[in-house]
Amino acid sequence: MGWLESMVRESNYSLPTILRRITFLWGIVPFIFFGCKRDSPEITGQQVAKTVLVYISANNDLKYSALKSIDQMESSYLPKYGNLLVFIKTDRYSSHILRIKSDKEIGMIKSDTLISYGYQNASDPTFMKSVMEDMKKLSPSDEYALVMWSHGTAWLPNLEALRMSIGYDRGVETNISDLKNVIPDNLSYLLFDACYMSSIEVIYELKDKADYIIASKAEVLNTSFPYDKIVPFLFGNVNDLKEICREYYEFYNNKEGLERSCTVSLVDTKELDNLALESGRIIRRHNDLEIDRAVQDFNFLKEIPIEFFDFKNLFEKNFPKEETKELTEILDRCILFKAATPNFLNNPIKDFSGLSISVPVDPKFRSFYKTLSWYQKANVAFF
Repeated sequence: MGWLESMVRESNYSLPTILRRITFLWGIVPFIFFGCKRDSPEITGQQVAKTVLVYISANNDLKYSALKSIDQMESSYLPKYGNLLVFIKTDRYSSHILRIKSDKEIGMIKSDTLISYGYQNASDPTFMKSVMEDMKKLSPSDEYALVMWSHGTAWLPNLEALRMSIGYDRGVETNISDLKNVIPDNLSYLLFDACYMSSIEVIYELKDKADYIIASKAEVLNTSFPYDKIVPFLFGNVNDLKEICREYYEFYNNKEGLERSCTVSLVDTKELDNLALESGRIIRRHNDLEIDRAVQDFNFLKEIPIEFFDFKNLFEKNFPKEETKELTEILDRCILFKAATPNFLNNPIKDFSGLSISVPVDPKFRSFYKTLSWYQKANVAFF
């Protein structure tokens, strides 16, 4: 079995605590991950209508959740939808691009392995770019979409061993500005199956990469998106993207206790420049204002040292209502779908507009924050 054996051998199953770590044993035995491995990529040259790539960086505590997600994809995928490819890395030695096959057998993964890589880091921007290029070679398409599946920490920079942005492979994550440079242009949508990524700083940085972005303002629990329910919608139009969000919300809202925890937003990126311009106009009128930070915060676990304030709530609490009316109207046009459970890990959600905004107060973040496109366009930095 080769890499399959090493994946199981290297795995160290544990029951981590909350922050995308509410982990459940799926069955009573480990996954057995079977694939039809090929020595070289199968390039048919046949154009398909749409290819969706799910980029899974799970050489971390999420590896078993990753395997469950893939198995769910197989259970609901049909070839008529388009090509569903998965990049998967769950150990330090190798990674692979799979072509998802339809398979109803729970606990067994039977998708084809199209290409295998060696000892590359899944969070290295150069390697990520090569995977994206291989995706296009393996599956020429009229249209592409991308799902980023891993840990996430919004725009946080790599300072003093803090996590940053997206992915987590051997302690390395991908800076949001690097991610912008490696993912393909003209994506129909970008979906983050990762924590904290519905941040205006993140969304605005990536607005020119995709028509729509789906993300969560808070954590995403380890049980992830319900791929057995959403796969048919991955290949559709904007109304199908709303259904992805709805299925995700209902999946968690129907749970009990701590598991009843989720936030999700669908963002129309073409409205974001207007949002930035209007935000900047408001801030410049009150550039000496001391911000009242008694605002809805979506960093519930405080495991990373930044706030994720509700975008609308922060502006409405700190600026005259007559000045925020147009901003609110633009925000409503940006957010095509939003939903949140009443509480998140027992923390009440009272205000939810679909986007978060950070207020970096620690000086060590300020120089990095000023490199972000959101700061440069909107001049929105409350220091």
